[in-house]
Amino acid sequence: SSAVCQGAFQRISRSRYGRFLPTPNFQLLTASAMAGEGVVAGPAVHKPKGEQDVWPLWKLCLMALPQLGVQVLWCFIGPNSAPYMLHLGMGPALATLNNVAGPITGFFTGPIVGATSDGLTSRWGRRRPVIVAGLVSTWIAGMLFSAAEHMFSEGAALFFAAPMYWIMDVTINILQTPHRALVADLASESQQLPMQVVFVFFMALGNFIGFS
Repeated sequence: SSAVCQGAFQRISRSRYGRFLPTPNFQLLTASAMAGEGVVAGPAVHKPKGEQDVWPLWKLCLMALPQLGVQVLWCFIGPNSAPYMLHLGMGPALATLNNVAGPITGFFTGPIVGATSDGLTSRWGRRRPVIVAGLVSTWIAGMLFSAAEHMFSEGAALFFAAPMYWIMDVTINILQTPHRALVADLASESQQLPMQVVFVFFMALGNFIGFS
């Protein structure tokens, strides 16, 4: 029967090529074979993982370049947030303690955003929509944080700016986490280690520029 022939065909193809061959119209193949026409089965056209298109290293470095800007941003908001909070009326101890927002939000936001982008299905890819969302939300949160004293009275501005600083740290983590994963997705197996070195170099360069 057709089902038996199809099962035999799949077993042969699996033993020969290590995977099932696509048989979108097996009835047509069966009819052709019964009519005496030759049927040639070839392997499915899939590139093995090691033979996928390899991006040039310089293109990957250009894609990793925005990490430099993200690192400059971290270096800018870290030392300047405490003086800004003091300016709004927060006590010195709390103004300094508020800087723990970066490590705490990064500890939770990074894994959550990474896992979410891993399972995202979109016509623009799984990383790019999250990167754009992080970029736009960082811009909005930064504008609201910096304009707190112009939007509210002296006391209310402090209660608005303090949580907004935490929100801004969350948005920056949303921006940078899938960006690094995107470069790792595009890099081949042999490019993984060099690209991690490139990322660390850009982070160090960003720290140098940010604190200069």
